[in-house]
Parts: sequence; structure tokens; C-alpha cells
Amino acid sequence: MKVTIGDGQAGLVVRDSGHGIPSEKLERFLQDGANSGAGLGGMRERVNDLGGTFDVQSNAQGTAIIVMVPLSARAAGDSEIVQDNLRKSSAA
Repeated sequence: MKVTIGDGQAGLVVRDSGHGIPSEKLERFLQDGANSGAGLGGMRERVNDLGGTFDVQSNAQGTAIIVMVPLSARAAGDSEIVQDNLRKSSAA
């Protein structure tokens, strides 16, 4: 998992090393959200509600979910505090 904050947005990338999502199922989801269940479809809907982007990349080596969400003016001002906390937790 990777979290980034900068340029007025927060990013999240979650990867696994499983077998991946079958290509036909992934294509249907990326086109219209079909057959995604509540998990991926619900996440995409909430990210879209926040004005962000939601992407899924998958192959036989695993899957990555990539989320980018714009920060509000207040959150952007607080991002330095968040970044400091992330650095401290990564160093521990």
C-alpha cells in the first residue's frame, strides 16, 4: 500500500500479488461497473462523489487499485502534518 499527498490531492495505491481479475470481468467493470459486487463498485462511486479518479489495473501477477482524490483547501493546508506523520510511521 502506498499513500501520497501533494499537488492538492491525496493518492492511494493498493497492490496484491494474486492471480488478478479475469480480463473480461475487468473490462466490464471498467466500462460500466458490471459484475463488480459492492466492493469495487462502491469504492468507485464514493471516489467519484469526491471528484476523484478510480482505476484498477490487473494481470496474472496481481491487481492494483489506484485512487486519487482532490483535497479541500483545509486538507491541503493540513497535508504537511499528515506527511510528517507518514514519514515518522515509515521510519519506525
